[in-house]
Amino acid sequence: EIHIVMGNESGDLDSVASAIAYAYYRSTFSQAAQYTESKPTIYLPLINLPKKNFRLKTEVVFWLERLGITEADLIFLDTLDIEALVENGFGIRLILVDHHVPTPRQSHLRPFVAEVMDHHVKDEREAEFLASIPAVEIASDGTQSPVGSNATLVAERILESNLLDQAPELASLLLGPIVIDTIN
Repeated sequence: EIHIVMGNESGDLDSVASAIAYAYYRSTFSQAAQYTESKPTIYLPLINLPKKNFRLKTEVVFWLERLGITEADLIFLDTLDIEALVENGFGIRLILVDHHVPTPRQSHLRPFVAEVMDHHVKDEREAEFLASIPAVEIASDGTQSPVGSNATLVAERILESNLLDQAPELASLLLGPIVIDTIN
């Protein structure tokens, strides 16, 4: 089974860092389960942009390169054919980070959404869709978000797990969007 961790369509630093860090977190904590199942679970962070647009996201490119992550290390919207994976018998689950509903252009992905982690105010028009998803974390009280960055939510999970002891580079990855997106 392939679990695709996908940030929002803007492809900003918060979205990209959240997808990378959350995929790493989920992969690390699913390893024990992988050895007991007949088929392994793979977690892939997907950058929700066409590859040709990545270089336009200068803050993302700068921050990732600073951490030793290059464009060649990333999977982009147009380099992963989700429909082909499904047609070839792969089980697909989609984890949305930094948004809680696929855009209208990506509405075909709705049946695959299995988890949501978002810091934005919940779109009440999507209540029925969100109720169908097994795991939803939206850190909003309905009027405003208590955190400025989705990376904060990912960091909280990682801190609770003590994963930073094993992978301190995750703190650096998440620090950029937390600082950029947080109002002083």
